[in-house]
Amino acid sequence: MRQSINPRALDSRARILQAATMIFARQGFHGTSTREIARLANLSEVTLFRHYESKEELFLATLQSSLETVAKRSSFLHKISDVPQSTDTLLQIVALLHDVATYVPQAVRLIMIAYLEVHGTAEEMCTMCLGAIFKEIADCLDANMKAGQIRNLDPALTAATMAFSAIAQTGLLRLNSAQIGSRLKPQKSLDEFTTFWTDVLMSKSNSISSARGIGLPLLNEAMVTVRTAEA
Repeated sequence: MRQSINPRALDSRARILQAATMIFARQGFHGTSTREIARLANLSEVTLFRHYESKEELFLATLQSSLETVAKRSSFLHKISDVPQSTDTLLQIVALLHDVATYVPQAVRLIMIAYLEVHGTAEEMCTMCLGAIFKEIADCLDANMKAGQIRNLDPALTAATMAFSAIAQTGLLRLNSAQIGSRLKPQKSLDEFTTFWTDVLMSKSNSISSARGIGLPLLNEAMVTVRTAEA
């Protein structure tokens, strides 16, 4: 399906930002031209450069917007930092990582592009934002480990592995969908992702796969918490 932007729905700067996010996420920094962005935004390249002096400045603006989206979805972590020792906390973290990978894929791609292609300021922006989020996740995991809720592992490494596995799962699902012509629904995908990580981190007697009647209501509540964090 051809991507397009409604010129009446947004002002010029917002249209440029939306177009840039679409194209940078799909083609990368070096594979994208400002002419393409201007064309998708239904504006002249001259108008684009009135708002953004360079392609790099425009990329930084799109990256900042995406990082703010991720940070907003992660804002609930501040609220649970005082009482992190619960199964519900783990479920909320799992839902957060899954939902960012599933529903904000452009942000994930822009972050990768920042580290792989742009470096410099873009990399520093990602490190500052993501570092804070991962520290909060690691702190929550560490509290649960010390309370005996989950297995005693390296919390920082566990947080990073959970995040990368969420990205890998969405990629594998797209690959499988292309091959067999069917697509796993987001809820089913989240259930499988949650079952995997609770089995990894919890004892069998406490895992959701062994106590599904208890776990899934908590998971549904956690999903509501994560997805309404932007409100």
